[in-house]
Amino acid sequence: MRSASLELTSISHRFGEALAIDDVSMAIAPGEFIAFLGPSGCGKTTLLRIVAGFITPSAGDVRIAGTSMSGLGPDERGVGIVFQNYALFPHMTVERNVDYGLRARRQPRAARRARVEEMLRFVQMTTLADRYPRQLSGGQQQRVALARALAVDPSLLLLDEPFGALDKNLRLDMQIELKRIQRDAGLTAIMVTHDQEEALSLADKIAVFNAGRLEQFGTPQEIYDRPATRFVSSFVGHANLLPGELLASAGEAEIATDAGVRLVLPHASPCGRAGRVTVAIRPENLHLTADGGGNAFSAVVRSVMPLGATIAYNLAMPDGTPLKVLQMRGAGVHAAPGEHVHLRVSNPALCPVYID
Repeated sequence: MRSASLELTSISHRFGEALAIDDVSMAIAPGEFIAFLGPSGCGKTTLLRIVAGFITPSAGDVRIAGTSMSGLGPDERGVGIVFQNYALFPHMTVERNVDYGLRARRQPRAARRARVEEMLRFVQMTTLADRYPRQLSGGQQQRVALARALAVDPSLLLLDEPFGALDKNLRLDMQIELKRIQRDAGLTAIMVTHDQEEALSLADKIAVFNAGRLEQFGTPQEIYDRPATRFVSSFVGHANLLPGELLASAGEAEIATDAGVRLVLPHASPCGRAGRVTVAIRPENLHLTADGGGNAFSAVVRSVMPLGATIAYNLAMPDGTPLKVLQMRGAGVHAAPGEHVHLRVSNPALCPVYID
């Protein structure tokens, strides 16, 4: 199968007066698995449909394998598409569904038959070739939709919320299977999702969108450990947001929080100047400790929630500011509701600072 690069240059789109996509640019390398992540209405599905050719952008250019797609429809772009509801033809068997795109391209019957057999083997659906969609489970329908999209040898695979119709246990199985299929095929793939865990576990890179804007584009580790904006910090994972004053930013950054706690960080990234700021601290980047010390402060335990291998603490700082702490069971100090405890930042380097 082929694999193509994708370049989006200054893509913008309006629906009437509403700006759905706001000057988005990115470059995707051949063979990469990209997740478009964001809340409902952020523009991620609109951008996917622009890439597919279903929507003509108000401005900007889409280039697949270095060629501009301007004026080309979905059937001329070499893309395969899997919709959220799979869009299988209910009156056609599995075999006929997979064959549909090949017949539309008027390929010879022998070549079509060989390709369909190859795709059904690839998605492990050979024994169900004669069944109809209504006779298949959700996971099996998804495999058929993938086989149909791959049969036409696309250079780019587009997936719109592909796991939205599956229950939790089946969703995990199909996520693993999709990753295998994408890797084995060597395809460039873009998946739209609002599920951050799905994006973090599957994608090589994640594009985080908010209100039509691209907030950050990077690896899952970069998105989680180095969120570029306050929105990314709070949308991807959880974060304790502490407003305060950045007193110094040369070398170590000293921050006086409004809650009365002073934090010393190795740098003030992505912020770089003194003034009003907000510090973001992941719940797992705080731990309960028996004493004070550097970057340690007191709090009161409000509630304790066991979560299997971890324990979630809800605490309150002296001024009432709430905090969340996630700690491995059996690690460090543990406390009960009502107790006064000390908290310490485990890794100050992973506390981004944002300008207010």
